Amino acid sequence: MTLDIIGRVTLGEEFHAQGKEKKTGALITAFQLVIDQIPTGNELGDVLASFNPIEIYRRIRAEKYPPTPISVPSRLIHVRALDHEIASIVRSRQQSAKSTIEKTDYRPVLDLALQDIDYGSHATLPELVDQMKTFLFAGHDTSASMLSWSYYYLSFHPSCHAKLVREHDHVFGVDTDPRVVADKIRRNPTLLSRMEYTLAVLKESLRLRPIGDGVRYAPLEGYVIRTGTGAEFDASGTILNAQHGGLHTREESWGVRAGEFDPERFMGGRHVPIGYMPFATRPRDCIGRNLAYIEVIISCVMGLIVGENYVGADDSEV
Repeated sequence: MTLDIIGRVTLGEEFHAQGKEKKTGALITAFQLVIDQIPTGNELGDVLASFNPIEIYRRIRAEKYPPTPISVPSRLIHVRALDHEIASIVRSRQQSAKSTIEKTDYRPVLDLALQDIDYGSHATLPELVDQMKTFLFAGHDTSASMLSWSYYYLSFHPSCHAKLVREHDHVFGVDTDPRVVADKIRRNPTLLSRMEYTLAVLKESLRLRPIGDGVRYAPLEGYVIRTGTGAEFDASGTILNAQHGGLHTREESWGVRAGEFDPERFMGGRHVPIGYMPFATRPRDCIGRNLAYIEVIISCVMGLIVGENYVGADDSEV
């Protein structure tokens, strides 16, 4: 579902990734194969795989020859196939941008980028492809992870789930028809800003299950880290990894119940520790933060309406 949403928002394409009979095209097939090739986190297994002579041959072959059918199990071939499919969409959108004068209310990220005077006319095709891949991977993974963990924690906390449902009923009414609710959101998008507790649930899920850590380059000189015990470490010229999971569960910041699920931490008027940074912090925060929250709030609303938290489990699509 999140892949369908990010496809529409980013490229303006219908991926049809939901439903029993998936009508997936070459782009989604390549995308899924690239995801399957991402290292699993088993460091020993990843190291041994890098010395596999078959994999070495495939890497050399992928560098020397154009992409073959994406059924060939090679990481580089899958990536090149994905690049090829996205490049085709970018070229098509570039032609549309030149020939289309009328502007509609709905414009995907790619169209907005192409129509930007400073960026669109100077960006190269490889650059646009890389930018779109960033949106696809980051947008899909972030939203899917946030939604999955939110459902997980709500399943263990029925009182939180009940409060969430009450908020949805209060904002949208008791009508459980998802089409009616979707129409209300289209006519008045500001309704989403009233989903205060829903947003708190999402933020608390991200606190306990952050998507990743933050990596930053330290200045080349004079960057000294001082710990709470007074110890000092010269980290100049190093790459620093801020472990969000540790920052989000420090009892010194969050109290003795730091490891417990409690969305009330993020309700209005509560102080949120500076260490909370699931999307990093400005000026280097994630460009898709607000998009991710809006996407998952809508998904959460629709998921609870459809029932049993299964969104798009039937032939209908949300």
